[in-house]
Amino acid sequence: MSLVAAVKLVNLFELFSSPKFLYSGENAHRHLALLLEVFNNVIQYQYSGNQHLVYAIIRRKDSFGRLGALTLQKAIAQCNKAYGDQQAVQFDSDAYARAGRTFATRETAEDGRPLRFNDGARETEDEAESDDVADETSQSKASEASGGETDTSKEDAAQGTGRFVPSEAWVRELKATLPLETITRLLQHLVPVVDELCARKNGVVDEVEILEVLKDVTMVGLLPVPHAIVIRKYQPNQYTALWFTAFMWGVIFLRNQKPPIFDGQAIELFQVSVASEEEDE
Repeated sequence: MSLVAAVKLVNLFELFSSPKFLYSGENAHRHLALLLEVFNNVIQYQYSGNQHLVYAIIRRKDSFGRLGALTLQKAIAQCNKAYGDQQAVQFDSDAYARAGRTFATRETAEDGRPLRFNDGARETEDEAESDDVADETSQSKASEASGGETDTSKEDAAQGTGRFVPSEAWVRELKATLPLETITRLLQHLVPVVDELCARKNGVVDEVEILEVLKDVTMVGLLPVPHAIVIRKYQPNQYTALWFTAFMWGVIFLRNQKPPIFDGQAIELFQVSVASEEEDE
């Protein structure tokens, strides 16, 4: 695997593991599981000759670590950070106007508490303190009265908005689905090797040197027992059919230039369909 392909695959992993994608739906993590299977197959069966992918994984070790240490609290926090906390207290513009202040928007901190107004308006210390005390008192009373049901109500409210909210069952399914053990063992063994090399070179290390070290390192006996090779049958769909058609005709055209079988000026890269006015009506 070339360096470009390895970097692209790891970039795809970061995209699939990002909060925007991972919490976009209940089954979004299945794409991530399929990509991790690709990594595991390369590491288990084709480690020799694929140092570029191994090195790319080592460079992005933090992304794999965050995914392995994911908990329900972290998942909810990241989901709220990506989509916004739907349970934040909304700004009452009418009450703000009655108080003689200019319109402003209220931001929300990560812990769910409202921040100060960000339009430069000055609140008195008494008003600010009274607001904070009132917020804390209402939150504590609500949590005590509900007996820990606030998280459930938040999830139900967020589900009502059509946005997916991580649950304990979802986190358990994610942990069971994502095959991270092989990559975790790989990082536990190779990261100290690379760090030692960088420390010995005072941080000035060429990538070629690191690739040579990774080439000489053996993972025999360090990785888990190789899993069975999973054979997935191709399922035709319109997207892969379109890609295969464009790819095959592109290869046919490029490999038949001498003698030219096709007229290069007559090749259409795309088609434009113009709808008639009757169809539009």
